[in-house]
Amino acid sequence: MGACQVLFCKCDEAMRKLKRFLLGYTLVLASGIGFTADVTFVDGTIIEPEGLNEGDTVRRGTRIVTGVDALIMIEYRWRSDVSGYDCIHVAIIGNGQPYTVQTVETPGQCDIRAPTNPNNLSADQPIMEEEFRYADASFDDPNMPDRVRASRSQWQTFDRWTRNAERTFTGEVTSVSSSSIQMRSAHSGQLRRFSIDSATIQSPVALDSLRGDDIQLIYRMANSGPQAIRVITQSIEPILAPVQIAFDPVIVGQVVTPGGDTPQNGGAPALVEWKCSLDLHQGDIGVLMIEQRGARILGTIYIERGEQEHAIGGMWKDNKITFNRRLSETSRQPFTGVVTKANDGSMKMGGRFAANFNGVWSADCKR
Repeated sequence: MGACQVLFCKCDEAMRKLKRFLLGYTLVLASGIGFTADVTFVDGTIIEPEGLNEGDTVRRGTRIVTGVDALIMIEYRWRSDVSGYDCIHVAIIGNGQPYTVQTVETPGQCDIRAPTNPNNLSADQPIMEEEFRYADASFDDPNMPDRVRASRSQWQTFDRWTRNAERTFTGEVTSVSSSSIQMRSAHSGQLRRFSIDSATIQSPVALDSLRGDDIQLIYRMANSGPQAIRVITQSIEPILAPVQIAFDPVIVGQVVTPGGDTPQNGGAPALVEWKCSLDLHQGDIGVLMIEQRGARILGTIYIERGEQEHAIGGMWKDNKITFNRRLSETSRQPFTGVVTKANDGSMKMGGRFAANFNGVWSADCKR
């Protein structure tokens, strides 16, 4: 009997410890302390952490590096001074700007401040803004507090731009049907489904063939949810088959291992810079500048006609290259192609680009 009493005593003590732990954990959650932040918008290429997507959660101390073609929004949330309406701290980062996830919390406060008009955001300069708003209520809420209504009014222009802007999701295709495509986030493993319109979606290959492939999906938010509008994939051979691009016979078929793939002394991959003469085969010529670290590339396309200049960002792995050209704050143009290496170390590139990959491009590149 005594042994049973000791056993019950130990069980009771264990239960008391568990209750104290759960109570403490609940208090931490209720306090709104920002140990994590939510990714609420991604457009373009996120270099670090690789494959970060909207809907993912990032922990305090996580370093985020955006490509020159990218814009990302990170949100922190806590209880504000208005009952029932949390305060949201929105960090807006883009165009190559690095950022470290912080511990952000000002309980009982919400200093409303809206971001810059998106149309005034520079495509050539790093973007870093940290602003505040109240969490939205229902549009038809007749009892919306004045401060919440003021917050909504100040953020209205930015919210409208966000709803219409293109977004990017990176990961593996897990299933495809006639009406939707499902993907697994490359960063977190979260599953997300996107509606598709087979008559309008742009893809270099048949959608059914994408199962198991890692792709970038460009989408917009529709009334029914996220809707896919364009697919960017490394599986590019089918779209190149009908196009004959004149390469030097001595370089065709050689496997390319771009410089910078191997880390130096265990550190980050070395930076390799390329300057390319670019031909878009539609009357436009110019220069393609590439900065390469491992498989990641950033750079700029300069077109002589009209003195156009656009940032690019994407991937160059082995003999395949894919990237987006940033035409405006809300528009991206996909490029995909193959790379071959000459005996003198120079590179030749060529492939497809533009809507439905109807355009042809080629480039001769030297370090």
